This record gives sequence, structure tokens and C-alpha cells, in this order.
Amino acid sequence: MATNAVIIDNIAGISIKSFREIRQAIATSFTEVFGASINLEPSSPDGMLVDLLAYLYTELAQALQTIGANMDVIVATILFLDASIFGREPVVEILRREMDKMLRTVIFCRSENVFLT
Repeated sequence: MATNAVIIDNIAGISIKSFREIRQAIATSFTEVFGASINLEPSSPDGMLVDLLAYLYTELAQALQTIGANMDVIVATILFLDASIFGREPVVEILRREMDKMLRTVIFCRSENVFLT
């Protein structure tokens, strides 16, 4: 049952499908497996199961989208930037350290008349 609820694109980032699109994909999969005679109306037991699965996939997709957005420093929330990545140090400290390394490299290369290509 492939719902493709989360779509990851290098340019657009993480996008998710709506609840209705996810429910339709799950309902199509159920129909393929159990036949066209299955009742997937929201009031039927099978339809309720499809709704629950669609809700689950939607919630997971939204969580992944939030996590992915917070990995981008430009759009990240303050709480995520202050939180630890692996329980050790905040994202901001890692970025500062990397920028410091880059700045030292540029200063060293300028003072030694070395040109980076």
C-alpha cells in the first residue's frame, strides 16, 4: 500500500498530500486487494479503518514536514535551534564552529597569499 504521503524534493523541500488524497490512495489499495464490492463509506467498519489509516499517515507526514523544515536554519523555530541534535550541542553551536573554521581558513590563505580555487 503505497500512499506517497511525503514527497521530498531538493528544490521545493518536503511537501505532503492532503488527508483526502491519502485516503483516496488507501481506498484504492483496499479496493485492489479486497475487490470492488468492499464498502469504504466512512460509516462502514472498513471505511472507518481507511479513515484511521489516512489520519495516521497524515499525522506522520505533517511531523516529517515539521522536522524537515526545522533542519533548514532559515525557517527553523527557536525551540528547535536551541534543542540538541544528539543530546550534546545545539545546532547553532555546530553552525558557529563550522563558520569559524571557514573564516580561519580564509584568513590563513589571505595572509599566506594562497588563493582558493
